[in-house]
Amino acid sequence: MKRISCLSRYNIDYQTPDSAATATAYLCGVKAQLGTIGVDGRAKRGDCLSSSDAHVDSILDWAQKRGKKVGIITTARITHASPSAAYAHVPERDWESFDGQNFNASHLAQGCRDIAHQLVVRTPPIDLLLGGGRRYFYPVTTFDVEYPSIRGSRIDNRSLIDEFWKGKYIWNMTQMNEFELGTSQPLLGLFEPSHMRYESDRSQSGDDEPSLSRMTEFAIEHFLKFDQGFFLLIEGGRIDHAHHDTKPRNALDEFVEFDNAVGQAKRVLQAKGVLDDSLIVVTADHSHVFAFGAYSSRGSNILGFGSLENKNVSDIDHLPVNIITYGNGRNSNSSRNATYLYSINMNSTDYLAPAALPMDSETHGGEDVP
Repeated sequence: MKRISCLSRYNIDYQTPDSAATATAYLCGVKAQLGTIGVDGRAKRGDCLSSSDAHVDSILDWAQKRGKKVGIITTARITHASPSAAYAHVPERDWESFDGQNFNASHLAQGCRDIAHQLVVRTPPIDLLLGGGRRYFYPVTTFDVEYPSIRGSRIDNRSLIDEFWKGKYIWNMTQMNEFELGTSQPLLGLFEPSHMRYESDRSQSGDDEPSLSRMTEFAIEHFLKFDQGFFLLIEGGRIDHAHHDTKPRNALDEFVEFDNAVGQAKRVLQAKGVLDDSLIVVTADHSHVFAFGAYSSRGSNILGFGSLENKNVSDIDHLPVNIITYGNGRNSNSSRNATYLYSINMNSTDYLAPAALPMDSETHGGEDVP
């Protein structure tokens, strides 16, 4: 990358932010309150009426108004906090679906709409959407096309895709690969009922689900069939989820795949002769309390222990010192047990790195991010 800088990601009301308000900051250019999406600071979390006059446009809106093609790719649900800030306006990030619990009839009566509904009725529609979360678009009476035991989440008895979506809908990689590039109709691809699978699981399963880098390649090749240029938001959303679970192997695998997607984007643009005319911005919406420490030699397995003589074991409990740790998270009790330390497979995707403070879900960090 030719330029490197740091961005402040605090929310108006919290110095350690959440993904909803940080996405609003970097996609819409305004600071907002924690848990709110596509609205300015006047909107209070969970308060429908406070958000009615607080809507703000996003960079996707600006690009679309200038006649460019626009798209969103994510490995999270397409209605999740980060991607939805590009198109939705809600005072509560959990209003992904009319599920009767997070979003209910009282919110509807006050004039608010759930995020999934806002996505499919948007005019003009977003040209390309690839991610997870299809159950949020279907009623509870509908069973998932791929997993017969999973139902839709909506209690309004509406099948949003069938009722409102005017373009092509796909739910697996085979259908994506069969889609004719350059087709003018909008494309909606939802590859899982909820979030897409972790890359380490997807790559070993043989499931008909695309990787982030494949979706990136597909989207850019599609948009380059048109002459007007494009804006494309690409999110490696499951990096965040793995950190919340204090699973460093999954987090790092997801980050490697995100890096693959950046590389794939550059290769496609270069091959088409338009890389020098393209702006690629790579950033994070926030950090995590994820620490890379100990003293380890170059080339060490970072999921292992420090190796510097006299520093490879703790001078307090005389046990090995982990290179990767978390400030808080799910593994705060067993992590300093000798039997655990010497028996656990730290290369496993199920490995929980040690955490200083007990939390069911690890928290974000509050520092600026590149």
